[in-house]
Amino acid sequence: MTNLQLMYHHFIKLLALFLILASCGHQEKAKVQDEKFQKDGNQILLEVSRMIAADQDARTFRIYGTTDSVEIEKMYSQFAKQGLALDSVLMSTDTSFIPPQQEDSIQTVIDELQTKHTRRLIEILKEYGYPKSSRLTRPRLQNVDPFIVFHHPDISYKSELTALLKTELLAGRIDSNTYETIMWDLNERKGVPNIKGVTFVVHNKDGTVDTIKN
Repeated sequence: MTNLQLMYHHFIKLLALFLILASCGHQEKAKVQDEKFQKDGNQILLEVSRMIAADQDARTFRIYGTTDSVEIEKMYSQFAKQGLALDSVLMSTDTSFIPPQQEDSIQTVIDELQTKHTRRLIEILKEYGYPKSSRLTRPRLQNVDPFIVFHHPDISYKSELTALLKTELLAGRIDSNTYETIMWDLNERKGVPNIKGVTFVVHNKDGTVDTIKN
């Protein structure tokens, strides 16, 4: 065996040892995170549920000019009588019924929430992993999942979030569809997310329609 072959075999052995140690390290870290989440998870889920509510309230107000579900239902009824879909009317006007100064103010609130929530979720990911109800043995709040908040991230934290979410995917705490959708958001929603088994209908600016199946 030549010196080059010996060096190659030594390199392969060292690489295998490094990968084994790295895997053990990740497993131990995931175990510690799971134990901490069992202890603190209900408080964390309460915090996440408040993030979700704040995010959705701000976005609902930006679209409808109110967060009152009764008022929104009235708006749906009024437009339905005219044979129109409220969502399509509001989106087609791009919320032009809201005064420009108020529109800017609402968007500022949304931007501030995105940054605040993204920073806090990064802290939670590092300490506990992906915070959702299904990870707890006895969750006080059911069906809490921060996906909708990750769906509206501050993309200036793209690199850090990508690395953390990749770790969560490998640990089995999020599935590939969740991961791919958040990556699509972090990439400014270019193209379509790489979600398996889903068909997307894309309406192009030139009027053509593309059907994309992953």
